[in-house]
Amino acid sequence: MCRSYFDNAFIAAGLSLVEADLLAGEWREYGEETESKMTSKQMLRIARMRRDRERLIAEFGEKSYACELANCHYGVYQMLGKLSASIYTLAR
Repeated sequence: MCRSYFDNAFIAAGLSLVEADLLAGEWREYGEETESKMTSKQMLRIARMRRDRERLIAEFGEKSYACELANCHYGVYQMLGKLSASIYTLAR
């Protein structure tokens, strides 16, 4: 999740960075204002998963529970601007 890590990996692979586009929370906001409402659904899922933690872990396992909870947090954190994604265009 560190930009320098990816930059070094591109160089090691013999690739050069043409362009990097940062995806801030705007695309999440758009989803909330149009139809997907994904971030709202993730917030609800976090609340429900935390409330039903023991049953979900018993049914799906600790690792699956933790992965899904982390995925939901990632989406909410993107909306808040705490995390962001990037799209890289590379060339040989």
